[in-house]
Amino acid sequence: MNMNFANAKRIEIEIVNAQYRFNTHASMTQPGREANGLVYYVKGGHGVDWDGGSVEARQDEVLFLPYASVYGSHLLETGTEYYQIDFLVYADGKCVPLNDEIFTLSKGEAAAFFSEIKAFYDVYVESFEGFLLPCLSYLYSLCGKLLRQRETESGRKNISGVNRALSHIRDHFDEDTPVSDLAEMANLSVSGLDKAFRHAFALSPVAYRTHLRIEHACKLLSGGFSIAETARRVGYENVYYFSKVFKKETGLTPGQFRKTDR
Repeated sequence: MNMNFANAKRIEIEIVNAQYRFNTHASMTQPGREANGLVYYVKGGHGVDWDGGSVEARQDEVLFLPYASVYGSHLLETGTEYYQIDFLVYADGKCVPLNDEIFTLSKGEAAAFFSEIKAFYDVYVESFEGFLLPCLSYLYSLCGKLLRQRETESGRKNISGVNRALSHIRDHFDEDTPVSDLAEMANLSVSGLDKAFRHAFALSPVAYRTHLRIEHACKLLSGGFSIAETARRVGYENVYYFSKVFKKETGLTPGQFRKTDR
């Protein structure tokens, strides 16, 4: 879940505004957005640049702009038209961004949002008595979909990143690659990588590497390599330390293993 809501016991949404817009500014700088923005493009589009990178959102795509975000935007086409909903989200009374990053949803992903965005807008502009209730219902649903979509995408990125770190460990288990470097390969924090490995293997990244080293050491010892040469080949310069780790993993010293393996 988004860390803004990880431990929240109450989440509330406040509608700020909704409108159908045509063209507007050719380019502008936003020093700090006063609300979350959900934009669905009917025609044209916008390009947006911020500290985290840049994105373009075009016809039939969705653009999300977080509360308090700083960015610059420019029209991609002069005939740009779009629905825009501005809203605030409160977690236990504190105003927070629905998501911390600016992002877009492609046509396929955005299709599931259009009907509710259009329904929200139609009810909002009609302003009949009690119109806020159905509007809030639509908006809560849209926010839920956005969060689920981001969690799914984040999960896919995490899996891809963890696989990169995993491949490196498997291909270079004899090297003492720092965990911080492995986390960078995975595009995760050190704690995030540790959590992912423990979930998948019930081992930390270092413990997983140790497991691979000892597994390979067993094969080398069985193949007739000396204890010293085996230790060196699996990444241990200190034979005594290698023997200590080996016994912890297998319950036997390397010498005992060689005898029982014969």
